[in-house]
Amino acid sequence: MLLNKLNKFWVQLVFVGFIFIANIQMASALSNITITPADFNINATTSYTISFLSEEGVAEGGFVGVATTNAATGPDFSGIPTGPITISTSNGDVFASINTAPGTNVQFDLLAGNSIPPNTTLTFTYTNIVNPAVPGSGPDYSLITFDFVNFVTQATAPGTIYTNPMPDGPVVIAPIADLTASGSALVEADGPQQIVANLNTVFEDGNGNPMTFSIDAGNDANIATASINNNALTINPIGSGTTTFGITATSVNGSATDTFDVRVIGEIDNAMIIPQDLDAGATGVTYNLSFTPAGPITSGNTIWLQSSAAGGPDYTNATVSISGGSLTGVLFAPGAVGTVIIQITGGTATSSDTVNITINNVENPGSGGQGPDYNLLYRDFGTNDIDKTTIAGSIYNAVGVPTVTSPIANQNLSESNGSSIIVDDLNTVFTDGNGDILSFTVEPGNDANIATASINGNELTVTPTGPGAVSYTHLTLPTIYSV
Repeated sequence: MLLNKLNKFWVQLVFVGFIFIANIQMASALSNITITPADFNINATTSYTISFLSEEGVAEGGFVGVATTNAATGPDFSGIPTGPITISTSNGDVFASINTAPGTNVQFDLLAGNSIPPNTTLTFTYTNIVNPAVPGSGPDYSLITFDFVNFVTQATAPGTIYTNPMPDGPVVIAPIADLTASGSALVEADGPQQIVANLNTVFEDGNGNPMTFSIDAGNDANIATASINNNALTINPIGSGTTTFGITATSVNGSATDTFDVRVIGEIDNAMIIPQDLDAGATGVTYNLSFTPAGPITSGNTIWLQSSAAGGPDYTNATVSISGGSLTGVLFAPGAVGTVIIQITGGTATSSDTVNITINNVENPGSGGQGPDYNLLYRDFGTNDIDKTTIAGSIYNAVGVPTVTSPIANQNLSESNGSSIIVDDLNTVFTDGNGDILSFTVEPGNDANIATASINGNELTVTPTGPGAVSYTHLTLPTIYSV
């Protein structure tokens, strides 16, 4: 009766209870332990053969048990069938029975009339065990024997190392990442991009056989095309949108396919921006922007017009209107220097439409010359580009102030040579922003004993009068004289 109770309490005793019993009689008489599954692959349902030497043996009515030290990561014993089991020993077969349903451990009870003599090697097999799902070394095993002669003997054995089976044919070992996020999407204007330098780093053949690579049909060639050259994968962005590619590796043992998505930021076509007044510093100016969408423009997204650098128009007080297709839109937020954003509030426009945006009440830059380029961006409601292009910056007129466009170089003159014409036509030195007619004067030099200057019409003449250097307003004219 007591033995049966001990058997029933095995699940509770193992790893906890037997330690208490072991304190009654310390023993470590189990050795030469081997625990070998028939299949080492993860997730396999297989049998385990267990062998060990029992130096003290197991008396009639005793039991033998096996467990893992970590049930969560070890093999699953719960499928082991209950009932009779034969144990092969170095002294002949011994008969036992698995009476308690296995769980995180399993035990068999010696049947009446059966015992295991001292110094006996036991070998037995449990079936229907499920291997762990994770490759690598499993948890250690714990073995225990118990009877009322020897009480408890216990030992541990190293865990099984499980493997992830490699098929004979190609498998994907490093999938190609989707190219859809803002930092990875391809840009039409950038042209073809190499995505993978060697597709042998994406696939592996289980037997090490050479592989060939091909591109599956079904992607949208209006968005992007792909090519493979010397195992390198290149994608050519064609137009706005997202498409899917499949790359297949084939060997003599089979094939495998890796699929990934590619998003292309399209190039906006026919983009122009025309200010109605090009005078630098002008206020209340109307800018007319027009373009052909690279792909559909839909409600909820935004159109940005940004200067690529400082010195662009000021949209702080701007108002906007939009037309094209069935689009409606409003100013997303008050504009700023260099940036204006239009939110699409309804309708659509396609690549067959022309979108016109009128931006009123703009202030031009204060300086003449070419302003920074414009970045025209079609974006989602965040800051993710969908399509984009660049427009050359506007050229502004410098208003009311002549500017020096070709400075006069420093001159070396000789007194013995007399007067010299330095510039035939001063209109080649200065430019008026409005194209007005210029007149010219020359300020006296800082020392008339060295040189004097005069203007006749548009001609500048300098006459050396003595050794030294003299400066004129906007000019420095060092003079060297021969003695």
